[in-house]
Amino acid sequence: MDIHTINKGLDKFMRRVYGIDVYLTENQYGSGDKEYLINILFFPSKFLQGSPDYSEKYHKFFDRTQYEIEEDIFRALKLLGINSKDIQGDSLRIKISSDLPEYLQTYSKELVDNINKFIETQTILDGVSLSDRLSNVRVDAMIPSIPYRSEGYDPHILLRLGYDETSDTNIYSNFMNDSYVRNPMIDYLKTKMDLDPQIDFWFD
Repeated sequence: MDIHTINKGLDKFMRRVYGIDVYLTENQYGSGDKEYLINILFFPSKFLQGSPDYSEKYHKFFDRTQYEIEEDIFRALKLLGINSKDIQGDSLRIKISSDLPEYLQTYSKELVDNINKFIETQTILDGVSLSDRLSNVRVDAMIPSIPYRSEGYDPHILLRLGYDETSDTNIYSNFMNDSYVRNPMIDYLKTKMDLDPQIDFWFD
């Protein structure tokens, strides 16, 4: 059975039972025998409760540990005659769909607009103005950061934010993520919008 036939059967089974898009890819860096990687195409529109296309069934699938998710996939593969030994260990890959829901796009824009307003108006560290250090905060990437339950973290989408430096003084890499900047920023955002607990952000 070739990988295309396997993927056709796997996708059909996982869609019918769990509403999930799953497919295998060959591990190009394997050692000798063919090994496969497990991929899930992740749809924020079905995952986010604020989205009109939200699916409780879809959300529940991810609201578990990686082990539980992989067990369901291995069970489907076994029905297709694929042994779990052919799957590279810890190979689960979550890939976000390029079809982003309007809810996520609107929320991201509102969040970034308010963060930029915070930067324009707030001072920290003995009166140092944030606007003297950086500007033009933007979303550089959206990823399902923790797409399953892990070490007490709920599954969520992470917005990776970038910015332009506006000062000759270099900003160290974690500056905007430090608690003395992030905590007042969160407090400010709470006064301007409803923060979605399923969407987090981090400055790169």
